[in-house]
Amino acid sequence: MTPFKVPKIKKPEIPKVEGLDPEVLEKIKGLLETVADLITEETTVGEIVEDEVKGIIHEKVMEQLEPSLDNDIAKKLADKAVEKAIDKSWDKIKEKLAKKFAKEE
Repeated sequence: MTPFKVPKIKKPEIPKVEGLDPEVLEKIKGLLETVADLITEETTVGEIVEDEVKGIIHEKVMEQLEPSLDNDIAKKLADKAVEKAIDKSWDKIKEKLAKKFAKEE
């Protein structure tokens, strides 16, 4: 019995990209300025900090929960539950942060 031979397959050639088109770079620059202006006009510093802190808390809680969740549905449900729990306890979290920052000043 002869061993099964796998035919050799040529690797596809990937074209080399020198860089982005200058027009695309200008478009990125324009979009960045537009989005940054919209965010800075419509968002307060407090909202940005709140979103950042909530995001970090959410991420850390989910890191601890995910290993015990056995499927995607359970993970999505837990994700929503964590989000609601953070919103419910946000006033207490905010007080703790305010006290901590007051001590550091």
